[in-house]
Amino acid sequence: MPNTLNTDVKNNLFYALMRSANHNPHQRKSVNTQARQSTLLRKTTLTCVDSLTSSIRARLMDVFSSQDSSTIYRSFWYIHDYRPSTNKFTIEKIMKSTRQSFPSRKITRYCVVLFVFLGPIFDNRISADQWNPAKTYALIVGVLEWESDLTQFSQENRKDEALRQQLIERGTPPENITVLLDSEATLANIRASMNGVLDKSDEDSTLIIYYAGHGWKAGDDFCFANYDVRLGPSNRNTAWSMRELAAITAAQFRGKQVILWADCCYSGGMKLIAEALNRKDIPCFSLTSAGLENTSTGNWTFTQSILDGLAGEPIVDTNQDGNISLAELQSEVRNAMTHLEGQKSGFYNGGFDMDWSIGPVVGKIQAMPRAKFPIGSYVKANRRFGRVIGMIEKPDQQYQIQFYSYSDKIVSQFSESDLTPSNRTPTPTPSVVRVQPDCQVEWQGDWYDAKVVMAEKGRWWIRYVDYDESWNEWVGQDRIRIKNRTQDNPK
Repeated sequence: MPNTLNTDVKNNLFYALMRSANHNPHQRKSVNTQARQSTLLRKTTLTCVDSLTSSIRARLMDVFSSQDSSTIYRSFWYIHDYRPSTNKFTIEKIMKSTRQSFPSRKITRYCVVLFVFLGPIFDNRISADQWNPAKTYALIVGVLEWESDLTQFSQENRKDEALRQQLIERGTPPENITVLLDSEATLANIRASMNGVLDKSDEDSTLIIYYAGHGWKAGDDFCFANYDVRLGPSNRNTAWSMRELAAITAAQFRGKQVILWADCCYSGGMKLIAEALNRKDIPCFSLTSAGLENTSTGNWTFTQSILDGLAGEPIVDTNQDGNISLAELQSEVRNAMTHLEGQKSGFYNGGFDMDWSIGPVVGKIQAMPRAKFPIGSYVKANRRFGRVIGMIEKPDQQYQIQFYSYSDKIVSQFSESDLTPSNRTPTPTPSVVRVQPDCQVEWQGDWYDAKVVMAEKGRWWIRYVDYDESWNEWVGQDRIRIKNRTQDNPK
């Protein structure tokens, strides 16, 4: 497309703008006033048209350069976010901004008509991108059992394997997906697989990194538990470090964009990777079951939400435009974790358009025009939190409520009187306070400051100073030095 539109197109656009701008049945203008405004409007219009294909944002800033900078920025931002699917909403925002700076209604109409006539041009320039499964490489690490004494999870209907299958169904070649489960997920294998995936990336590729298992905060780092991780403060280097992963990915990834998902405690630590990539101008987002400072449920709720988005479940498509956007996927995860698990999820966006499309919707949701609780809303039923997914009209009106049970979706029926809107909120994250040591605990020959949390006869439940609660453990008399002698002989 050339940088300058031809004169006929300019003139046609100008006359259309003029007809709209001058049409005001409640206001009479003199000929001279209309002439002055026509000249100004034509000059502004042609300047904008000339620049649309070369530098949209800069030229729109020039058009409004006589106004205060704050209004310029707001007007420019709303225009930059233009989408045909939300045309009315965008225009209303522009009108609101321009009224704050331009008393004349003419400028408001100018903005509206400009968008109506130049919609196709804008759309080609700034429309949201779409995920290409065929050009995607993925590393999926799922660890539900460990060599060390970490709490294990049930293998039943595990969702990390389901994620691989869903990516294949969407069009990702099986050879592009590396899966490490349980004993396969040693630290050495994870590092080697990560390097292999990075080596395959090219300029058009998308990289997906997913982890499910245990996670914790370790000083200024976050660690995920590989199969052969060793416990204890001195063994941090035996765990999968997010700072290490951030450095490797930022240095070696040659592709287009990166997607980060994690289903574990402190999974928000993946933000470290996204920030590192953002500094290299590589678009990346992290969407996780937990934030930087909170633990996570042992259920598969987060991963199931990701699967529903990838599968194009209509219930995820909140604006019903036929596509699942990043904004809708993030909303799906946030609401599911809030209402079904009572916990805060994590999200960091480093350069993605929130309208970026994950893919099309498959199927349609049931129409429920008279329902008190619409499809997709979260409710409380019999002291459990679930989601409305449909309604059975006959013989008696019954809502279909979906619950999660570890890895399964369970649907039950309830009458309207049995339901109340969910008012669940994430459990507040406790403030981080450095605990004062009252003992030292031995671990593999070294002594570490710790705090006694609970005591029983002959043993103590301790927390290591500067480490989160995932490191708490019971120790006997041979591994503890009590500073406060009142705790020396617990009852």
